[in-house]
Order: sequence, then C-alpha cells, then structure tokens
Amino acid sequence: MEPVYYCRSAAENLGITIVNSGNISWQWYKGFDPIGNTIINPSSGSNQDPSTFSAEVALNNQEPGLYRLLVTDDNSGCKKEFFVSIIALDAPPMYSSDTIAICPGASQEVTLGPSPVNPVFDYKYTWPDMTQSTTPRPTVSDTGTYTLVISVKDSNAFCAIGASEVYLRA
Repeated sequence: MEPVYYCRSAAENLGITIVNSGNISWQWYKGFDPIGNTIINPSSGSNQDPSTFSAEVALNNQEPGLYRLLVTDDNSGCKKEFFVSIIALDAPPMYSSDTIAICPGASQEVTLGPSPVNPVFDYKYTWPDMTQSTTPRPTVSDTGTYTLVISVKDSNAFCAIGASEVYLRA
C-alpha cells in the first residue's frame, strides 16, 4: 500500500476496503501496542459488517509512522494483517537556518527549498510581498519572510500546519 500523507489540521481517510463473507473484528497497532482514536479513528471495532469498515488518520495526529491493522474473521477466527505508513505533510526546511543574513548593499541570491525535491509533492512559497510561487527551489534576493507549504502532487490541498519559514535579512 502507498503511504498516506495527511495534514494534521484535517482527518484523512485511509482508503482501505475489506472484503469478507462474514463479520469482522479489528484493531490498529503501532508495533505490538494497540493505539487509540487520537491516531487512527476508529482504532478498533468488533462484530462489524466489512462493507462498513472505514478508518482515517485522526484530526491533529502527532504520531506519523508505520501502523498495522489486524483483522479477524469473527466466524472462522482467521486473521489477516495490513500495514500502512502515514506521513504528516510538514514542509521540509527551506534552508539550513531560520534566518539568512546578506551583506547590506550587496546583491546576493539564496536558493530556498529542499534538496533533493520530492516528486510526490507540490511546493508553494509565499514571498514577503505576499505573492506566491510554485517553483520547487526558487532563487530569491529580497529581504523578508518566506513561507513554504506542501501538498501531495496535484491535490491542491496545501497544509498550513507544518509550514516552513525562513527570514532573509540585510
């Protein structure tokens, strides 16, 4: 299964479908420890029709990682495991520090953004004058605060929580 990227300010459906002839019980785990509804919601269920199964990354989840879903056929007792990696859409650092100093009066340029660029994401920068750019690694020279947010490619659901900022000063 592909990783599920999520913004911590919104719940994200995991898109898992379970097909079974009878009712199921299930529990989500991180390693061997059962998790609660603050990570994946709902985190467990019992005697449920599999066609009604759904799960989502919980709103404000602070624990990205690899999770295991254990599904049990209530009639036969047979068990099946599924694994999913959930990754927060936190923007990568734009530069090695939060503040970049350039020499006053000098014409200097700084390239912002992650290196290498992750092809899974779209990048959106807000400049000090509030204009925006989707160039993954822009070169800038104006002083002020630059903000980067990311989204999964072509989704246009940019995640403001987890934004990366850098201040360019003279």
